[in-house]
Order: sequence, then structure tokens, then C-alpha cells
Amino acid sequence: MSVSKRVTVYGKSQFEFRADIFNALNHTQFTGVNATANFDNLTNPAITNLPYDANGNLTQRNGFGAINGVAPPRTMQLVTRVTF
Repeated sequence: MSVSKRVTVYGKSQFEFRADIFNALNHTQFTGVNATANFDNLTNPAITNLPYDANGNLTQRNGFGAINGVAPPRTMQLVTRVTF
């Protein structure tokens, strides 16, 4: 999202003031998901690196399907531009 304002100063000279906002709605954006599934062997399709065991206990923090990171929250920048 951007908002800008141009002001003519002298002749053809202009100042432009602009405010840019990235991720304006501040929604969480996940950057990495562990998509690697490990299996015991070719005949057993059970995934061995799941984050939770059969009882619901956390066994591997970065197991299959775990979120590894998030993008930064709302970022704002101010820009000034002189055209002559």
C-alpha cells in the first residue's frame, strides 16, 4: 500500500513524499514448512519424523509438517524524491 503527494517547488522542480506499507493488514505469512517425510522402508508407509507420537506428545520440534519460520510483520518506509 502506498500514499504519495507531489509538490511543485519552483518551475519544473518537484518534491514527492511517499509512504509505503508492506504487509499492511499484518497477516502472518509462513516462510518455511518442513516437507521432508522419512520412512522406515519401502514396504512400510508410516512416516517416522512426525512431530507428535501416537499419544499426542511432542517428540520432534521440527518434524514433518512443522512451520520453520514466519515473514516479518508490518514494515513501513518513508521516501522523499526530488525531481528537477
